[in-house]
Amino acid sequence: MREADSAARQAQDLCRSLEGHTMLVLSRKKNESIVINNDIRIVIVEIRGDKVRLGVEAPREVPVHRREVYEAIKNAGFGDIEGDVDCVEK
Repeated sequence: MREADSAARQAQDLCRSLEGHTMLVLSRKKNESIVINNDIRIVIVEIRGDKVRLGVEAPREVPVHRREVYEAIKNAGFGDIEGDVDCVEK
């Protein structure tokens, strides 16, 4: 029960309004994860200095892009394209 209470408190800790959206700010350690919409999992793969490596597990039909790549696609007027990911098999 203690872990569930901690997770609930953590989920309520920091929510910020950003351009009409809410941002939930979470703390995670290496190999911990978050789940989005029951089918997307973000895993902390590595933490080295000020860089964090994330793993994204999502259905193939969900495009996944780094923000700068997404912005370039959007600015170029392209429609949906495949995500810019290097796939690692489990």
